[in-house]
Amino acid sequence: MLNKNEQKVILGIMLGLLLLSGILMIRLPHAQALRMVFGTVFILFLPGFFLIELAFPRKVQIKNDSHMLDWIERVTLSFALSIVTVPLMVYFLNRAGVAITARNIFFEVLGWCVGLIVISTLRKRLLGYQTR
Repeated sequence: MLNKNEQKVILGIMLGLLLLSGILMIRLPHAQALRMVFGTVFILFLPGFFLIELAFPRKVQIKNDSHMLDWIERVTLSFALSIVTVPLMVYFLNRAGVAITARNIFFEVLGWCVGLIVISTLRKRLLGYQTR
């Protein structure tokens, strides 16, 4: 189990990856190797990670047992949820009449991640900040 400081560090790393992905997308459009590495993390991991942060913000007490997701489960579910949510977002972007380009997909996924972060932070504050 991770204590609060370790959890803050991991969340900070995820936010840093999100920011770095944005910088690479906007400032370094021709650095293909870096774009591929951080783009893969951005598309295949971060949306699901922030969705898991929203869905499981704290421990759940059931009959004196503390049930929560391990980090292996969190990472696995993050990949799975990202693989499910990102194509759905792209599909609805296309149905709305917006052209499917790398920039449009980037901004849609970025907006999704930022929205999840804001909602997750508000939910944690409303629950008394009892994180995992």
